[in-house]
Amino acid sequence: VLIGFPLPPGTDARGLVAAGFRRVLTPEGELLDLRDRPEALERDRRRLVVVLDRLRVGGGAGTDRGRLVDAIEQAFAFGAGEAVAWLPDRDERLRLAATLRCGACGISYRRLEPDHFSWNSARGACPHCRGFGRTLVIDPARVVPDPTRSIDEGAIAPLALRRAARERTALRRFCARHAIPTDVPWALLPLEVRRAILDGHPPSGYRGVRALFRRLERKSHRTHVRVLLSRYRGQRTCEACGGSRLQPDALAWRIAGHTIAELLAMTGTTLRRTLEPVRGQLARHPARIALDEALRRLATLEEVGLGYLTLDRPSRTLSGGELQRVRLAGALGSALTGTLYVLDEPSTGLHSRDIARLTAALRRLRERGNTVVVVEHDPEVIAAADHVIELGPGAGHRGGRRLFSGPPGVLASQASTPTGRLLAARGEAAIERARRAPGPAIRLAGASRHNLRDLEVRFPTGCLVAVTGVSGSGKSTLVLEQLVPALRERFGAPGAPPLDGDEHERLPTVQFEDGCEIGAVLFVDQSPVARSPRANAATMSGAWTAIRQLFADTERARERALGPAAFSFNTGDGRCPVCEGAGAERIEMQFLADVTLPCSACGGRRFRGHVLEVTVDGRSIADVLDMTIEQTAAWLGELAERPAFARRRRALAVARHGLDLLVRTGLGYLRLGQPLSSLSGGEAQRLKLARELATTADAPCRSLLVLDEPTRGLHTEDVRRLVTLFDALLERGHSLIVIEHHLELIAASDWVIDLGPEGGPQGGALVACGPPERIARVRGSHTGAALRARARTGGDTARRREQGEHGAQGDERHAIVVRGAREHNLAGIDVRLPRGRLVCVSGPSGSGKSSLARDILFTEGRRRYVDALAVVSRQALPPLPRPAVEHVGGLSPAVLIEQRLHPAGAHATVATTTEIYHYLRLLYARLGTPLCPRCGLPCVAHSERAIAETVVERTAALAHGAQIEVLAPVVRARKGEHRALLERLAASEPAVGWRIDGRTCPLEPLPRLARHRVHTIELVLARLDRRTDPKRARAVARAALALGGGTLVLATGGEDTVHSVHRSCPRCGTGLAEPDPLLFSFNTARGRCPACGGTGFEREPEALSRFVSARPCPACAGSRLRPEARSVVLGGRSLPELVAQPVATARRMLETLVFERERDRVLARRLLVEAQTRLRWLEELGLGYLGLDRRAYTLSGGELQRVRLVASLAGRSSGLLAILDEPTIGLHPSDRERLVHAMRQFVRDGNSVVVVEHEEQVVRAADWVIDLGPG
Repeated sequence: VLIGFPLPPGTDARGLVAAGFRRVLTPEGELLDLRDRPEALERDRRRLVVVLDRLRVGGGAGTDRGRLVDAIEQAFAFGAGEAVAWLPDRDERLRLAATLRCGACGISYRRLEPDHFSWNSARGACPHCRGFGRTLVIDPARVVPDPTRSIDEGAIAPLALRRAARERTALRRFCARHAIPTDVPWALLPLEVRRAILDGHPPSGYRGVRALFRRLERKSHRTHVRVLLSRYRGQRTCEACGGSRLQPDALAWRIAGHTIAELLAMTGTTLRRTLEPVRGQLARHPARIALDEALRRLATLEEVGLGYLTLDRPSRTLSGGELQRVRLAGALGSALTGTLYVLDEPSTGLHSRDIARLTAALRRLRERGNTVVVVEHDPEVIAAADHVIELGPGAGHRGGRRLFSGPPGVLASQASTPTGRLLAARGEAAIERARRAPGPAIRLAGASRHNLRDLEVRFPTGCLVAVTGVSGSGKSTLVLEQLVPALRERFGAPGAPPLDGDEHERLPTVQFEDGCEIGAVLFVDQSPVARSPRANAATMSGAWTAIRQLFADTERARERALGPAAFSFNTGDGRCPVCEGAGAERIEMQFLADVTLPCSACGGRRFRGHVLEVTVDGRSIADVLDMTIEQTAAWLGELAERPAFARRRRALAVARHGLDLLVRTGLGYLRLGQPLSSLSGGEAQRLKLARELATTADAPCRSLLVLDEPTRGLHTEDVRRLVTLFDALLERGHSLIVIEHHLELIAASDWVIDLGPEGGPQGGALVACGPPERIARVRGSHTGAALRARARTGGDTARRREQGEHGAQGDERHAIVVRGAREHNLAGIDVRLPRGRLVCVSGPSGSGKSSLARDILFTEGRRRYVDALAVVSRQALPPLPRPAVEHVGGLSPAVLIEQRLHPAGAHATVATTTEIYHYLRLLYARLGTPLCPRCGLPCVAHSERAIAETVVERTAALAHGAQIEVLAPVVRARKGEHRALLERLAASEPAVGWRIDGRTCPLEPLPRLARHRVHTIELVLARLDRRTDPKRARAVARAALALGGGTLVLATGGEDTVHSVHRSCPRCGTGLAEPDPLLFSFNTARGRCPACGGTGFEREPEALSRFVSARPCPACAGSRLRPEARSVVLGGRSLPELVAQPVATARRMLETLVFERERDRVLARRLLVEAQTRLRWLEELGLGYLGLDRRAYTLSGGELQRVRLVASLAGRSSGLLAILDEPTIGLHPSDRERLVHAMRQFVRDGNSVVVVEHEEQVVRAADWVIDLGPG
């Protein structure tokens, strides 16, 4: 065999000979000597091969094999990764490549990492669409919304814009020059003409309508321009990646003949069947582990009834129930133990056939030692529970009481509770209604979308029609994406939901049978009614206008000149100025959950005092908002009967009618002022249904109402009320179509359309249609099977299914089980560690103790916890390695405390290391009293007028040529997206620029801000000088105070002075901004002392030696904080004074704090508990003598180890696995005893502890000992 490499480009014969290469191989198999035939290189250079070696292989010659390997490696080196092997006996050439290269065409591919197959990674996402699979382009269907119009009639919508005069003129000239008629409908113009008008005609110099959009896109930094462009844009499949969202390299790789995009486009069930044959081909391949994990998770998706979903389906298109079950599948895949899972109605959107799968999945979570809490109405799920808690008996103020707590079998015997009656029902329907005869039908023909294939369906009118089928069978596609758009197109209704496709796909044809009188279609879903917390039932029902007028008509309101606007909590001068009519204030608690409290000014009553003094029938406007809808409707009815309100009788009747509709939908328990954003999905749908009822009451034609799972979130008692409402609609001549899984509502329907038979590709067919009894007789219908089972049991779902042992798989419920541990030097050992105990792992140094505890237990526990997180959260974390172990069961989320060889940071203290300081600075920021840094007096409120006069005085005192900037702080040290705020302010406020993070910049273009960084943004409203009119100076000051929430900043000569209406010194007038937790942090620019940079020492940190004492900073006296932070006191002490105390003293000081207001007690409670818990832990570990401000690097090794132990364990929840690696290093025997006591306390709190230790004192104190060795 001859081994060589392709002739490198630009190489001559002399160079090859000098390098030791003498022969080349021609395409014809001829060997030429370059010394004799140098002209051989002038042949087809691309097909010449430089011969490197010639040898004989085979015959068992080991030396030849080694020589062959060496020759090929050298050929790769000289041939840039390419080599050629020529077999003369067979006259065959083998092209070899060290890289991924095609031997036929020579194209090369790079080796890819997992990130290259992810569209969420910059390395894998298609650069054209940035991983979205779709691009925003100008949509011709939106540019020409009505093709039946001509150009003269305005067919091209954007040319009607005022700024499109240039393009209108150009189009007229182009049409006149080329004799294009402008009075002919757009649809009748030739395709080439339409394209030329839109895209341009280069030969004639006409740039087309798109020239307008190109001009606008150059100004897209402005909000109104982007809004304008969005009207004419649509989504199209990315032409570069074909919608796969990935780069071409990633699509070149295949598994089982499919690219990753093709695999993800399959349903979960199809993908599992595709990958299972591959498993046998990877018996010893490292990828087998990943494949097994993928197959296990795909099987879990099927278990929870989601096998019909394609893997590339966007999560935003999933229903709430589907999304919960996806997360449930992820939880099952994480294999965690000791975790609390809370699921809110996971059966939502699930067919009765799949309920058993769901309950089996929930039981698997339970059997692993987890606790599962499910909020549920489905009787099947309730019956499968181990324990049921029923609340009620009604909703709203009628509920909130515990009616039952115990096993479901006992609940079935409790006929006094709604759920007990549901479970105990035997031989009777839960919902009784008179069956209606189906009327003339709406015929839908040619429905083809997703899994629907040219479907033809009849929808009878004048009755209740239920569309059923298993999840993914095509119900929503048929009704919401085919029937509703087709009807809206027929009726010419605006706002038809856009199809999620490249073009406006062909809608099915709609025919009305004789006698069908439907003239409108209304769709009611469960999307939020309103995102604003200010919207409520009063405003949505229309009753609020009449109620406000009622109060404005009173004698006291007329005396005080209070019109209807004064009784509005959204606008006007009548609302509370502090909370702006919200009635509550939201207090940001940074790393803790925010706290919402009643407004401190109005006490939660929303209005000013003089407005609340106006009453109607003894009730103020706030009292009315606190009434329930039912109470308000009755009250308005009483008022309408009184002669004193005769003038408003009609308005009161209209308002009461709107509220009565809400009562009839079962929402009478809601408070009139309850924010709509707090409603559940079921409540929101009923609220919208009531609104549609009010609309259809006066409608001139009969309507078709379409509802998407109206029973979602409803108890069977509520479903009965809903059906009563349906019958009222049907009585008026309207028609109803509901997409539904609720068996009782299906059984009570007049007509059922069942799709299936399965989900995904196996669905989309019409299985059966007719009355429920006919569906029950169809053997191939899953809905029919569920109806038959319901008829057999009479609705009896209270029987408890056989669930076997209420226990774990093996003993993993009570122990951590490790099998086949081979990490480092572990020899495939099996270990059992009891949970909820103190376990000691001991043995000689190097015996594998840390490998077991840290590298297996902690690493695997952390990896599984990360796997259980949402995908968005996991993206920010690095991939975690999988330890070399066959099986680990019974794991809880783990925390590791180990000896650290590196010293603590120069800025770290005992308080910061244990997190005590974080809670204290939040406590001071929210509840501290600010003092003037100069005078030491408590700050008081300052009038807006006085601050405006100060601005005038400062302006008049300026030197010639000097200016003073008036700034409004709009964002104070916050992360997040601020661009929308900047755009709004730039468009609405007269300003001259910005000051962002201390740097001044012009008003436009808007600066780019990193949303993960803390920013302080101030709007520069004006630059004033000594010639500025005092009136203008006062107006600017008032505008700055309004924008800055009562605070403004005056900047001149590089110095800032703050003025505040809330916190100003009564002597010198110095204003202080609202205290922020960052103000008390010496690690941030906002809080650190400007003189020492937060070090507390006079010298710079670089010159600081840990072995040489340094003088304290003269400016902050070593406290490291700026003057404004040092001037905030709580209980008469500043924060530096508190942290200067020893641990024991600081704890006692915190215990003596007294807060008079309930608001302050609520805010302080959580903060004090967290801080005091950590202080007690420090005392229990024998560290009560340490000062909280003691530098961590001055601590001994034993002290620092115990401080870090407190930081890791204090305040943690139960159910954790704590792993400690030799925590007794550097500890005295007495301190070891305290450490053992702390670990036992942690175990008593419901946690598990695994400690790697040699000390006999700890080994003897353990509940369980594992000894590794022997060496």
